[in-house]
Amino acid sequence: MHDLTVEGEEREEQRERERERERERERERERERERERERERREREQREREMRERENRQTDRQTDTETDRQTHRQTDRQTDRQTDIDRVRQSKTERDRIAKTIDQYMENYWYHSKSRK
Repeated sequence: MHDLTVEGEEREEQRERERERERERERERERERERERERERREREQREREMRERENRQTDRQTDTETDRQTHRQTDRQTDRQTDIDRVRQSKTERDRIAKTIDQYMENYWYHSKSRK
């Protein structure tokens, strides 16, 4: 009878050790699931970060393009204005030169016509 009790206790201890191993395996599976969730969370955050960076770069390129357009328009306006100013100056210089030539011609004509008399 004593042998049966010892044998029963041993089986009970063995079942308890088996239950403990099973609980340990379950804890390990839970830790593995937690690591997997953490890895997925980091991957998702990385994808979101990359998406935001791409959107920011796209926005920056659009802003740069618009800034370039505005700069070109402003430069074109400045160039057109400077060209107009240069034309007016050239035109005024040309008129002054012609007027001076006419004045000299008239002065010479007047001087020579007086000296003939």
